[in-house]
Amino acid sequence: MDGHNEVPTTSRGNDEVFDRIPTHFLVELTSLDELAFPANSTKRVKYTCVASTSKCLCLGTSTGSVYIFSRYAAKSRSRTSSPVPVQVFTTRDGQISTISVSASEELMAIGGDSGRVSIAQLNNGQPPTLIYSTPGDARSPDRVMALAWSPDMKTVYSGHSSGSLHCHRLNNRSVFRAAHQKLTKFDGEIVQLDTLQGHVLVATSLSAHLYHVDSGTIQQVGKKVRTSPSPLGACYIQDSEGGSAFIVAARPNGRLWEANLVGVVYK
Repeated sequence: MDGHNEVPTTSRGNDEVFDRIPTHFLVELTSLDELAFPANSTKRVKYTCVASTSKCLCLGTSTGSVYIFSRYAAKSRSRTSSPVPVQVFTTRDGQISTISVSASEELMAIGGDSGRVSIAQLNNGQPPTLIYSTPGDARSPDRVMALAWSPDMKTVYSGHSSGSLHCHRLNNRSVFRAAHQKLTKFDGEIVQLDTLQGHVLVATSLSAHLYHVDSGTIQQVGKKVRTSPSPLGACYIQDSEGGSAFIVAARPNGRLWEANLVGVVYK
């Protein structure tokens, strides 16, 4: 022995040390206390849906308003000087069921229980401006279940509880194409929408379909239709370069289908 004290180590001891080393840290950049302020101020306000952007959270409510919170608002902002969140947009058309923000984060589409679809311009901290709206039918409401933007952000597609698929064209200048148009109707309630190029992927409570916008033709994803309705969605998966893409469709019992862009299931 050379006089040095050796500390015995074991593999188990090393494992216990590594187990105590944290691998993730939760950091709160700003306080989220303000999110509860509208709902706590009155019992009439209930949050019904949410959409997020890189700068804000958009929360739809049971009263027809959208509360827009800045994700990086200063904690020191006093409620006495600003008793409401950063912005409030009111549709005055009943409960809001879904919200979708465009990829540019400049436009917000809002769907309600009445079937109305509204589109507002987000104005960099200023109150949103209504630029488009379709009337809902109070006598026979057709709830908006899903919204999706076209890749060029000139059209919004809405899926409804009746199975109807509608399109809403912005800045429409053609006398031959209406700004609002019912495209087709599917069996079952529409659950989710997604878009890729000139196609709309429509997931209903019974199956998933590809709707070709230019031709108006429909292709079913897979051959097996579900025997009982269930809220299972479908979406496109595309690589980060914007190249190859495929379809993923949810199936009962936690299973997934993978299909190509013409609806043929291969996995």
